[in-house]
Amino acid sequence: MLDEDVVRARNFYVWDDEEKGRAFFTEEIVDKVTGIYGVPPKIEYLDIVGFVDNSGT
Repeated sequence: MLDEDVVRARNFYVWDDEEKGRAFFTEEIVDKVTGIYGVPPKIEYLDIVGFVDNSGT
C-alpha cells in the first residue's frame, strides 16, 4: 500500500501468532531492507479485528 501523504510504502503480513511475526523480522532482515531502501523499516504489530479470505477455497 502506498501512503502518498507521508511518501512511504506499507506492507502487511499476517501470521498465526505474534511470536512468529517477531521471529521473522531478524536483525539480518532489517539490515537487508535498510540496505535496499536506504532507511530502516518501521515495524509495528497490531491485532486483526476481522479477516476476510477471498481466495474462493
